[in-house]
Amino acid sequence: MFRARSAMTRRETISACTYAEVIYEIITPVLERFANPLPVTIHKMQGYPSIIAQQVRRTVNIPPDTPISNLINSIEKCGVLFLALPLALEKIDAFSMWAGTDVKRPIIALSASKPGDRLRWNTAHELGHLVMHGGLPQLRIQEHREADQFAAELLMPEASMHQELTSPVTLSSVAPLKRKWGVAIQSLVRRAFDLNIITQRNKDMLFAQIGAKGWRTREPENLDVPVEKPRALRKMAEIAYGKPINYVRLASDAHITVEMARQIVDGYGEAPTPTARGLSEKVIQFR
Repeated sequence: MFRARSAMTRRETISACTYAEVIYEIITPVLERFANPLPVTIHKMQGYPSIIAQQVRRTVNIPPDTPISNLINSIEKCGVLFLALPLALEKIDAFSMWAGTDVKRPIIALSASKPGDRLRWNTAHELGHLVMHGGLPQLRIQEHREADQFAAELLMPEASMHQELTSPVTLSSVAPLKRKWGVAIQSLVRRAFDLNIITQRNKDMLFAQIGAKGWRTREPENLDVPVEKPRALRKMAEIAYGKPINYVRLASDAHITVEMARQIVDGYGEAPTPTARGLSEKVIQFR
């Protein structure tokens, strides 16, 4: 299930899928000799996207009305495997699937070099596909719209937005909410319109201002959302090959070059310090 900004080329599709297969095969037959991913606690659901998003928040143990501080890490704890592709693909943002033979496992593959807010939106969008559309052979425009509705409620809960996006809604009032909620200013404006907080005229005016400031392609750097990285593969590699990781052994066992092994692991973040936002390091289980 691909999330693409425009028509994908066959070459980019093949490159993305090939790298995803390599990373998946490092995790499954190589690293899982030493550690198991956490059990999968999310499942496929039917219903309205916003209601499903609220249910997922409960599953992930996130309060219904607060920002999600680290979306990727929260989802990893539910057993979703992230494949961090060391590729800056222009036309592919992310894709997802339920993979495996006997026991299906949710997978989200993310393309490198995306801004932090877009990365979080792509992640939420793909999670929506996994829980709502996992069994569909092909996605239509309607399914992508539903995944966007799911992502909007997951990242910007309706109840909270009615408190945050108060009249008059201006770029000055919306901008501080970008880093707080980890979403783009443009996403906040669209959310305000979708929730009938602003009118079509207000929305058009705000997007005209965004365009005039050049924010459609690059929002202000001082408001950048930190880039999140998954952690499971790196942690599993440290368990299997030591810290620092013995990349020669990892590359040999995975039948790839040492350079590729380093590139792949670099897509995964270090575990936070125990005091960093109170986040848990638990993204895998020891064998």
